[in-house]
Amino acid sequence: MVVYIIKRILSSLVSLIIVTIIIFSVMHSIPGGPFDEEKMPLSPAAKEKILEMYGLNDPLYVQYFKFMWNALHFNFGKSYQSPGEEIIDLVKRTLPISAFMGGLGLAWAITAGLLLGIVSARKPNTFLDYLCTAFSSYSISVPVYVSSIFMIFIFSLKFHWFPSGGFSFGEPRTWIMPIIAYGLFPFGIIARYTRSSMLEVLNEPYILTAKAKGLPDWYILIRHAFKNALIPVITILLPMFTGVMTGSILIEKVFRIPGLGGYFVTSIYKRDYPLEMTLMLFISVSLSLTYLVTDIVYTIVDPRVRLGKGKK
Repeated sequence: MVVYIIKRILSSLVSLIIVTIIIFSVMHSIPGGPFDEEKMPLSPAAKEKILEMYGLNDPLYVQYFKFMWNALHFNFGKSYQSPGEEIIDLVKRTLPISAFMGGLGLAWAITAGLLLGIVSARKPNTFLDYLCTAFSSYSISVPVYVSSIFMIFIFSLKFHWFPSGGFSFGEPRTWIMPIIAYGLFPFGIIARYTRSSMLEVLNEPYILTAKAKGLPDWYILIRHAFKNALIPVITILLPMFTGVMTGSILIEKVFRIPGLGGYFVTSIYKRDYPLEMTLMLFISVSLSLTYLVTDIVYTIVDPRVRLGKGKK
C-alpha cells in the first residue's frame, strides 16, 4: 500500500508538471495581454513599466519557473483584476462559498441518486422505474443553466418563493435553487450508474444463492448487493467533488453567487495569468488527490481489490 501510494504521488507530480507547462504555454499563446485596453489604452512607457513590474517582459520559461517556485511556497502573487489583493486571500474569500453550495448540492445528489438507482433496479421495467429513469435522464440531458433559468422563472418571478439571485450565509432562502442546480447533473449520473450496477449485481449467482437460503431481501440488498454495486459508482463519485466544490461557472453566473467559478471565467478573458494558473493548479492537484483516494477506497469497499504487487 505504501509503495503504491508513493508511486502514485510521483506519477501525479509528473502529470502536474506536464499539465502546468501546457496550460502556461496555451495561456500566453492567445493573442492579447492583461493590460491591452481598447477604450483607454495605456501609453507605451506606462505599459512597459507595468509589464516590467509584473515580470511579463521575462522569457516564458523564466516566468513559469518563477510562478512554480513561488507556488511551492504558497505565494501565488496578486490578481490583475484586484491588484491590492493576494490571490491566496481571494481564494480564501470565494472558495468557502463555492464549497458550501457545491457540498450541499452534492449531498442531496448522492443521497437521492443512490436511492433512486436502487429503487429502479429493484423494480425494473415498471412505472416507477420509468419515472426514475426519466427524471435522471432529464437532469443529464438538459443543460444546467436552462434548469436554473426555469427555476428562477417559476419560483422567483411567478410564485415569489425565493430570490432570483445573490447569496448570504445567514439567509437560507438564497441557497435553495442554487443547491438544486448544483446537484442536478451529479444526481442523474449517480442514479444511472447505481441502477446499472445494481441490476448487474442482483443477477449474480451469489445473490440468487442468498435468496435460496431464505435471507431477507433488505439484508441481501444492503449486505451483499449494494456494497459490490458501489465500486463503479465510486469511480465517478469522488472526482465530482473537485468540479462541484470549486464552483460551477454557469450556476454562479446565473444566480449571481460570489464564488470561485466567476473568477475562473474572468481570469481567462482578462488574461489574468497568475489567477488562472493558480485555479488550474488547484483543480489539477485536487483531481490527483481524488483519484488516489478513489483507489484506496476501492480496497476498503471490496477487499478483493489489491494495490501494488498484489493487484491483478
